[in-house]
Amino acid sequence: MDNALHSWFSAAEGWMCPEPGCGKWLRNSKRLSDHRAWHRGDTQCPVCHRRLSDKHYLREHAWNVHNLVLPPLRGRRWPAYHRGDQY
Repeated sequence: MDNALHSWFSAAEGWMCPEPGCGKWLRNSKRLSDHRAWHRGDTQCPVCHRRLSDKHYLREHAWNVHNLVLPPLRGRRWPAYHRGDQY
């Protein structure tokens, strides 16, 4: 196994976040991907800047709190649209 991959993977214990100072263990690679998106700021609300645990909850938050529909992510930041807008 590649040394870079070995530093954040353990089949017995799950996946460890490679971010310096984090060290959080996650049960599968999907959870690790979601967690790393949080570190990158991909799950931050474009309106109130609240960070949510994953993109699903961000979309739900935008819809329920701000009356916004978030289109598919392009790049690393979310353009925001009000419900009913076409994109």
